[in-house]
Amino acid sequence: MSGWTKFIFFPRIPSETVRMSLTLPVGTPFDVTNNFVIEIADKAKDLQNKYRDEDTGKSVILNILATTGGRGGASNSGGVRFEITPPEERELAITSSELVREWRQIIGVIPGAESLTFRAETGRSSDPIDVQLTGSSLTTLQEVANKVKTRLSTYPTVFEIEDSLSDGKEELRIELTKQGKAVGLTRVGISQQVRSAFFGAEVQRIQRGRDDVRVMVRLPNEERSSIANLENLLISTPLGGNVPLSHVATLIPGQSPSTINRIDLYRTVNVTADVEKTNTNMTVLQADLKTYLDELVNQYPGVKHSLEGEAKEQRESFSSLGPGISFCVFHYLCVVSYSV
Repeated sequence: MSGWTKFIFFPRIPSETVRMSLTLPVGTPFDVTNNFVIEIADKAKDLQNKYRDEDTGKSVILNILATTGGRGGASNSGGVRFEITPPEERELAITSSELVREWRQIIGVIPGAESLTFRAETGRSSDPIDVQLTGSSLTTLQEVANKVKTRLSTYPTVFEIEDSLSDGKEELRIELTKQGKAVGLTRVGISQQVRSAFFGAEVQRIQRGRDDVRVMVRLPNEERSSIANLENLLISTPLGGNVPLSHVATLIPGQSPSTINRIDLYRTVNVTADVEKTNTNMTVLQADLKTYLDELVNQYPGVKHSLEGEAKEQRESFSSLGPGISFCVFHYLCVVSYSV
């Protein structure tokens, strides 16, 4: 009998540490993030109690660690990780992948979460699926990214589908009215006055040892606590008078991404996903996905796509095989010729 030999280019190597990372929208209060992290940690404790040997009282899950907060004091991220016993010491027949699968199910959907990822393997350097979209319009890229995510959701073994765009914080955009233009105001000038009133204007620097203390002057808390305070803020005009902000500008609510990634000056969005490799033919999946992407970007002029992550690493690895095989064949022929 003969047939195709199945192989996995980047096999999953089970780890003895299981990790979960949670990212909520930018600006989420620390207490809200912390409550979600504690809830997820409690689910891990439920697993710890479930997979406990009745005779020895020892659980497959050893230690659980929960952290809230990220780099730079970010309050919208957190993580939970736990250690499991080595396979040779494990009394119960369960793997880290099976624990992650059950943990994910009992956690369910986190309301408002931008990212919820689980990892239970070692040696993973990139995502199994990573579609990079480039273009000049974030609105167009978001539309294309949503269609790609919808397509990925049709594959039964693909999960944890997300993109690199963040909704960011809510904001108010300042647009000048005709009256504002008539009195000689500009949007930059109004923005500077608003910033000085609400964020503060530096009036002095004091040197205290090695520290440089900046003295900022701004409105008191009660005068910058609502949108009404902002609309009634007096704006100085070039003509020498003061007028309320609502008379010379319009406040337009909106949202902007917290980060914008660029490659060669083009804005980029990455759509990533994980794959259950044991039940998936990655070569067929990538070929089908590439065909769909080629057809999709034809509908959006100026948008380009590329398969990054493990697909890129696989291409680079295969491209290096050519010179290596040529050298081996040449070396073999030299040996054979010398032997003759």
